[in-house]
Amino acid sequence: MPIDQLTQNFLDQLEDRDEVSKTTSSPQINSPSPQSSLEELWKSAAEGQYPDWYERSRKENPESGVLNAVGVGLWSLVDTGLFGVPGALVQEEEFLDFEDPLSKWTGAIGGFAGFVAGAPMKIGAKVTQKLAAKVIPKVVKGTQGIDPILKTMRKAGKDGGLSDRAVRKVTKGYENLVRKSDTDEVIREKFANKVSDYANQYVGNGVRTGAIKSTQEAEAIRNMFTKEVFRRPLQDFKSLALAKYGNTKYAKWLGHAINDVVMFSFIDTVFEGVSTIEDGHFDFTAPLWGGINGLAFSSLSLLNPAGKSSKWFSDFKPAVRAAFGKKSPYSKMSDLQLASSMKFMGESQIRSGLKTAEANILYKGKKNIFRLDDLGANANPEQAANKLLLRAKSKFGDDYRKAMISWLEPQRKEWGKELMKLATKQEAANFAQVWPRMLLGGLLFNAHSFYNMFAHDEEMGVDDILPHFLIGAFIQRHNNASKFDLNR
Repeated sequence: MPIDQLTQNFLDQLEDRDEVSKTTSSPQINSPSPQSSLEELWKSAAEGQYPDWYERSRKENPESGVLNAVGVGLWSLVDTGLFGVPGALVQEEEFLDFEDPLSKWTGAIGGFAGFVAGAPMKIGAKVTQKLAAKVIPKVVKGTQGIDPILKTMRKAGKDGGLSDRAVRKVTKGYENLVRKSDTDEVIREKFANKVSDYANQYVGNGVRTGAIKSTQEAEAIRNMFTKEVFRRPLQDFKSLALAKYGNTKYAKWLGHAINDVVMFSFIDTVFEGVSTIEDGHFDFTAPLWGGINGLAFSSLSLLNPAGKSSKWFSDFKPAVRAAFGKKSPYSKMSDLQLASSMKFMGESQIRSGLKTAEANILYKGKKNIFRLDDLGANANPEQAANKLLLRAKSKFGDDYRKAMISWLEPQRKEWGKELMKLATKQEAANFAQVWPRMLLGGLLFNAHSFYNMFAHDEEMGVDDILPHFLIGAFIQRHNNASKFDLNR
């Protein structure tokens, strides 16, 4: 007959007590018999308590349950995301059981998330970029890093009366364009034109959504794009190597190698420095292993480029908001914003592959077809929107606003769903192309762990291997992309 867990724990306790009685000289007095002890145990359990003589097994420790696993995962996320500082200041082992099997998995996942989304990757990339900015002008004459250009743009925006948030959004978009140019040859060759397009699109979208509320604000944004902004900057060692040696496999490897060695050496140095708060010892091989990991990791850039560098979530999030948002954004828009929204929908139709873009509006028995693609490819966004607004007024009279909204609302939901499908389809196609190198990236990022296993016979658990594997695989999703978007 199978024995339940509670009975088994009880029998283990009796066995331990029996072993003690054999090794002690004093006789055991009032030791309960197995039968009476079992009856007492069941009776006490039914009352919600245990006898005084019964010691709980570790298996029954409530800290080893799901809540403990969640706590370990959250703690690992915060601790790793802050370079281990919380762990150096708090004795977390007193509150959490890190040896619980489930907690090892949640801790590994939390550590991975903290590394890629927290301070290590963000600060590591920023430090590497700052160092590259000092080297770039000395290696390739006539070039400069991105930081001086961003500084000039911020000053122009502030002088024009823009808020910090507005300036930050403009410069962030410019940084993304520079990043795209690393994998998109068309953007590299026509960088000035692409910057001009970005400026016009930003102003047009700002007018459409109401983010830009005056012509003065629009002019201040345009003034941020000074002459030097149209000259492509180099943002890191990867773009520096491409500028110095051309778009070759060797140049890509060299740029990745310098970038990764510097970044991961810095990250491991900081982690090791923080650990001295607890143990008072700095292991000088930590930066060395960071560099070895970075060098091994960069070797994957010798493979042919594959996949895309754009991020799935950046496309999917606004698509979900458009498709399922219950609150209509159009009712509070100005006339010009409504017209700009129609213009944007027309541009989306063209980007989706349609040869012409139009709005087929039926309102109160009046049906009109609006051309949305004949407003001028390089037209000023405000002028193009005004032109479209005049068309709507001439066709629908006083009902022009309601007519425009009646067309825009279903378009918003339809295009939101289409963008969700497109973003997910692209990400699936990207994964199909890059999953082998993701596996290799995860293995190579465990170089130090594998060395310790084979050279020092150290035992490595899932909590040692999995975080590094996930980090390596995650970074490799977009690390050596052939395109920014797979459909371009």
